[in-house]
Amino acid sequence: KKLNQQQYLTIVTVLHDVNLAARYSSRIALLSQGKIFALGTPEFVLEPTYLAEVLGVHVAVIETPVGLQICPLTSIHL
Repeated sequence: KKLNQQQYLTIVTVLHDVNLAARYSSRIALLSQGKIFALGTPEFVLEPTYLAEVLGVHVAVIETPVGLQICPLTSIHL
């Protein structure tokens, strides 16, 4: 974020950890089968129904002082 703010650089990162993505990203592209499923802010993209559909896991999304925290609850396929 510091490089982005101070030097006006666009930084693209590929993450498979939704908690890291939530903490460090201002915009997220959630992919499903190689295509963009949702695109926007972490608050918009990391929506429990979106994550359940793409990841196959029910989650709780908790707001913390450092950003969103995604907590897996149960697999949809159990």
